[in-house]
Amino acid sequence: MADLRASGVGVLRGVALVGSAVAIVATVLSPSAGELLFHHTVLGWHITTPEAYALCWLAGGALGLVVAVAVLRAQDAATPRTICGVLVWTAGVWIGARWHYLIDTQGLSASLSGLGSSPLDSGARLPLAFLCGAVAAALWCLLTRTPWRETGDALAAHAATLEVVGRTGCLIAGCCTGRVCPAWLSAACLRYPSGSKPFLEQLAAGVVDVASPMSAPLLPLPLYFALAAAGTLLLMAHLLRTRARPGSMLTAFAIVWPIWKIGLELLRATPRPAGLMLGIPASVFLLAVAFALWPPRRAVPISYSRES
Repeated sequence: MADLRASGVGVLRGVALVGSAVAIVATVLSPSAGELLFHHTVLGWHITTPEAYALCWLAGGALGLVVAVAVLRAQDAATPRTICGVLVWTAGVWIGARWHYLIDTQGLSASLSGLGSSPLDSGARLPLAFLCGAVAAALWCLLTRTPWRETGDALAAHAATLEVVGRTGCLIAGCCTGRVCPAWLSAACLRYPSGSKPFLEQLAAGVVDVASPMSAPLLPLPLYFALAAAGTLLLMAHLLRTRARPGSMLTAFAIVWPIWKIGLELLRATPRPAGLMLGIPASVFLLAVAFALWPPRRAVPISYSRES
């Protein structure tokens, strides 16, 4: 059991550190990665920038499954029911990511018709993805009497891993970029070439002109998201190492994720509709804090009456 716990801690730390390093390297290579590396044949395959974006998020989801199982094993809770709970969560995340994007772009009335398509085809959003995944997993735990605290800890690790790895795809594709950098910070910011998505957005906003070879420097917002998620994984590793009670990792994620999610969204170059993007994290934060502060149930002593 101790070996499994140490292994789980090592997996969480490894994903956090390696994922951070990859995101930093992707930031250094961007925007040349999207324009150069993925427009050439790699290992016999012609990989485009959108395909590279999709591969990063799929890799994050696959690695998240491995991390989730490692957390379950560390808590001696890796059973067919808990592992199926993780798979149910994954399906809910897949549906919710697409649904959130469709609501933001087409409205609620027109969104249900597009749920059958992949969220990687045109766009995805994480807040409703996490909410749908959590609801699906909660229903699974309720119907199958699966231990929800241990399962929830695994799902929290999966969510953080998904974001650590997937944000590299955002860096390559030039999506989810931050605001224009102040002059004193421009050396640490990203500039995308003419014709790229960030450049076209700045062209439409009048920030640059057609003759400009590069976009104005932008905050590397996907890197900030990846580093924040990596820090959350390190926090989970600490809780797992110190043998915090089951459910502590889930509670920690539900408190920490909304804080950095809402804070970093304020730096986005093109703000997303706030209803779901900010409303869901805020609601999760309030519920998690209320749950953490709720006094534990006291055991009622059993009294025995004597017969006279």
